[in-house]
Amino acid sequence: GINTMMCYSANILQSGNGSAQKENPLHPDAIKAICLSAITATANLIGNLLAMCFVERCGRRVLMLGSLSGACVSLFVLGFAFHTPHGNELVVVASMMTFLLSYGCGLAPMPWTVNAEIYPVYARSICVSIATGVNWTMNVIVSLTFLYLGENMSTYRWKDDLPMEDREKEIKNHPDGVFWLYSVLTALCGIWLWFKMPETQGLTLEETIDQFDSQNPVLRQNAADGGSAEVVGCSNVAATPVPSSAPRVASAVGS
Repeated sequence: GINTMMCYSANILQSGNGSAQKENPLHPDAIKAICLSAITATANLIGNLLAMCFVERCGRRVLMLGSLSGACVSLFVLGFAFHTPHGNELVVVASMMTFLLSYGCGLAPMPWTVNAEIYPVYARSICVSIATGVNWTMNVIVSLTFLYLGENMSTYRWKDDLPMEDREKEIKNHPDGVFWLYSVLTALCGIWLWFKMPETQGLTLEETIDQFDSQNPVLRQNAADGGSAEVVGCSNVAATPVPSSAPRVASAVGS
């Protein structure tokens, strides 16, 4: 849901204060929402800076699972804030900032970091290209469907005597269902990564590739240890030094 938070942050904040139906960009509520969106986006920047500081201390797995946990909880709370009859702007802002901070700490940088480490050299370029293409394709899909899902997945119920025009306004001010959907998807992703994502902190590229070798006992031992970074006996770790070409280069220069 990061695309919705970044691209539609002003719309979400307007829904939080009950002014989503006001389309005039110069309306005071719209200007307030735009200003608040700049503040909430700062949380994402802070999260990325924290990830840069702690990625080699805490590890990729810890940051990724922690980020998913924070994002899942904040999305659920955000949906609940929109489910209440009158909404709660303060809870909406706090939930958005918590989500963006959590996202920046793991979900933003860790996929790109791990994505550059897990492939063999001969397949790295094509695999990274495919992963990047899938990522941006999903970004487009999420961005294009958010407003539609926000209205059609709203669980808010109005009084039967409410005019149809007012019902449409109320739906725009209560996009709770879509955030609960994102929360469930985030939880499923976290569960999958808990069992499938090993720790690659401090490993060489050869050791990292061994982590994903289904025939390698290292992977089975790592899974049994819950993703421990300790690696013993990787098959790709050379036992003898690799001959250097430096002497030949030096002799060629000398000749």
